[in-house]
Amino acid sequence: MFCARRWSGPWFVTWLLFPAVVGGDDGMQSVPFREIKDDAVKVKAIRFQHVSDKPFKNSKLRAAMKTFEGKKFLRRFFRSDLNNLENLYRGQGYMDVDIVRRSFQLDGEGRLHIHLKIDSGPQWEVADVALEIAGAALDTTALRKIAKVETGTAFLYGEVLADERDLLAYLNNKGFAHARVQNQLELDSGRRTAKVVYEIDPGRRMYFGEVRVIDRRSLSTEGLRTRPQLVRRHLTFGKGQLFDPEELRRSRNNLARTDLFSSVMLGLPAPAV
Repeated sequence: MFCARRWSGPWFVTWLLFPAVVGGDDGMQSVPFREIKDDAVKVKAIRFQHVSDKPFKNSKLRAAMKTFEGKKFLRRFFRSDLNNLENLYRGQGYMDVDIVRRSFQLDGEGRLHIHLKIDSGPQWEVADVALEIAGAALDTTALRKIAKVETGTAFLYGEVLADERDLLAYLNNKGFAHARVQNQLELDSGRRTAKVVYEIDPGRRMYFGEVRVIDRRSLSTEGLRTRPQLVRRHLTFGKGQLFDPEELRRSRNNLARTDLFSSVMLGLPAPAV
């Protein structure tokens, strides 16, 4: 068996060459991957063998796959399944995960049995957490309290993404309507650690200005069947007030509850270049 890898963002993409046929003495016939035809056989069982840590139950591993027991086998689904499984492990900090063996057997009724041997490797740790802020001066103490990823803890990429969302929500609520937050990872395979850097560009602090009420089809006041004054009566924000996405949500709900409109959309202009 040979396995080649390349980096694709924080994850690996894996290409596979599978072994040739191996005979068995238990009534099962081993078959190479390349000889399994799409829609030709049903999957009887998917079994997992764990070399080291077992951070997931087998039921969760099966749930991450598009190949199902009792369904027809599709080669393209199985190829993506292998990447999905490895990414599931890497999302929990097992960056060295390797599916070290994949075998396929047909039973006497022509049903396919799949066996995957997984070596999770050790769980990586967070070496450092940093904030890189462009533009406006921000309260870094408050930002650091929002970020839950901490130095010395297990590196969980899902928590990094959650920090991204929470930091962005904090900035939006402080009036930074066009803020951007993006994580950058510095991975050290020798030490099995990851440095997490949050790149933050808050943009300009925004305030609510004039409110335009337009018809969605004509993008103008022509065709409006509802008076703009009636619409403005249900808005929870006013001109000069600090931008807050929660006020947009409340205003939209107020308008939707009137049953005067088939749909309600509140939008923001694109940031000035």
